[in-house]
Amino acid sequence: MTARSTRPRDWLSLTAAALFPSATLALVMSGVFQYMGGEMALDKSQVTMWMVPLLWAAIASCVFATRIPARAWIWLGIANSLGVIALALLRMT
Repeated sequence: MTARSTRPRDWLSLTAAALFPSATLALVMSGVFQYMGGEMALDKSQVTMWMVPLLWAAIASCVFATRIPARAWIWLGIANSLGVIALALLRMT
């Protein structure tokens, strides 16, 4: 079995995917967490604030599990879109 290597150009694309769309996804996920729970959980701003870097690191590390940068960008774009829709729906209620 031969090992496939990742080209330097791919590392740049993967790093960009780990930085930008994963950061927005972490922010959206923390926003969804903030709005979930109703009035009973109004004071969880501090937890929400500290969730962002942890989520960002987890998502960014998962980006490097793929060898194809376009696949990482597509999946992160889909996840961001769904997260923004969920956040908008939670804010409307």
